[in-house]
Amino acid sequence: MEGYADNSRGVSLGLDLTGIRPPSAVGTAVTFAPCVYKPVDKSELLKAVFAHYKKGLQAWWDSFMVNALKEQMKVGVPDPQLTQRLLSDNSQQLHEVVVRYNADLQYDLLRIAPLLKDESFFEEKEWRLVLPWENIKLPTNYPLQFRPIRDALVPYIAYPLNQPNQDGPIFCKGLILGSGSHSSAEVGVNLFFENQGIRVFARASKIPYRPT
Repeated sequence: MEGYADNSRGVSLGLDLTGIRPPSAVGTAVTFAPCVYKPVDKSELLKAVFAHYKKGLQAWWDSFMVNALKEQMKVGVPDPQLTQRLLSDNSQQLHEVVVRYNADLQYDLLRIAPLLKDESFFEEKEWRLVLPWENIKLPTNYPLQFRPIRDALVPYIAYPLNQPNQDGPIFCKGLILGSGSHSSAEVGVNLFFENQGIRVFARASKIPYRPT
């Protein structure tokens, strides 16, 4: 990402992501994950989502058919209409199951859709923090803010990068200078980090791109 900011004079920071990604137990649609570029990986991810949807519906249907078989054995003689009558009797439950798993499917697709990116951007190895619109309208400890760009107003949330109960500077694992940086830019950056108490040294980008 060091090629994007300020005509390739920005920096790319490597951070410890442990405290940023929402725990799976909280059940939020907010997602912090790497983008998926290769078609085969996208296909596998989507297959997993739809397999989860199918598995939920299949579990209900299998349970229903076990009960239908038990009822058939009680009757003792073949009854072609039995399954249809049982379905009719359980129509409300079936409706609730379908609605629930449809909602689960939409939830999963909402989380992964923004992570699917064209394969031509593979070298970026981008991570995205996905904030679904329904979620960012809810009250939050970190309120929605806005910044202007050339032709739009961009909403964002200023999220602290410190670990819970952490004192002192953020834990930075590395810093790469933008490909358009001055040849001696790392001197100033290293002095700045030292002044902030952040123990990491800048290194030059290996990207051959140079801005014109």
